[in-house]
Amino acid sequence: MNMSGPRWFISLIAAVLLLVGLPALPSSAVGETSFTNPLLPNGADPWLRYWNGNYYLATTTWTSQMVMRKSPTLAGLRTAAPVYVWSDTAADRCCNFWAPEFHRLTGPNGTRWYLMYTAGQNGTLDFQRLRVLESAGDDPLGPYRFAGTPMPTTWNIDGTYLQLNGQLYLLYSQWVGPNQSNLIAQMSNPWTVTGSHVVISKPSFSW
Repeated sequence: MNMSGPRWFISLIAAVLLLVGLPALPSSAVGETSFTNPLLPNGADPWLRYWNGNYYLATTTWTSQMVMRKSPTLAGLRTAAPVYVWSDTAADRCCNFWAPEFHRLTGPNGTRWYLMYTAGQNGTLDFQRLRVLESAGDDPLGPYRFAGTPMPTTWNIDGTYLQLNGQLYLLYSQWVGPNQSNLIAQMSNPWTVTGSHVVISKPSFSW
């Protein structure tokens, strides 16, 4: 996959639009390739990775199940069989799975896939927290084990990883006073936050 030019970027943006059911870019924007919306009838918060010849896709499920799809082509994700890679019955993190991301990182157990997502309790969104799974091997489809909750005592959602100069950071959203803001914190491993939490952006307008 050529990731060096703007054509790749335009194709990726078109794919994201497909996943969330928004109008695709015109075919002239991506050469001869055209798309039909939607790729999935319910595909909020899509996370897409290309790895070893296949695309892997995970989206919000709002359930107690984490689902991925795998295909050698983007179009093939439409009919790819859903693979249930994780489910949870623990009362504090059983429900409302959303915004999954899976990253290939070097952790305490070597190179693994780390699947980070938001989950909380049944019947309420007041206890949503980031959760992290660790793969047993080097396969995005797992199997996975539950690794931890980076910030178990505060409401926090929609996390992603940043690697910079050999250091791992967590980027996430959290209420700071009346504002839902974006923060960053240093990590000692893919499921453990260390150091201070720094606000990097917050709303400027009341709406």
